[in-house]
Amino acid sequence: MDPLAKACIWTLDDAFDVYFPWGFNLSDLLRIVFNLGYRFGNIYDLTYELTNIFTLQMVQGYLNELEWQYIGGIPGRIVSEIFYPEKYEPLPIVYPVEDY
Repeated sequence: MDPLAKACIWTLDDAFDVYFPWGFNLSDLLRIVFNLGYRFGNIYDLTYELTNIFTLQMVQGYLNELEWQYIGGIPGRIVSEIFYPEKYEPLPIVYPVEDY
């Protein structure tokens, strides 16, 4: 088998294994809503950091290369927090036995 074709097949197989849970998560609106509620603190913190960087840019008048790289990663982390493919198991509630 051609090495290039073999590498392409391996890459497609790996991408399918990685992105299949994410695609399943995109089709489940209830899970997306649950992720928004469950990870709201992280999403808020990332959005706050993003707005602070742009506020700093307004004061300084410029952003250095490291800040631009950091800005590029924040939207990706926000999307990752919203569409994170995690199965949330129901939490069992065990009530204590009351002695009368």
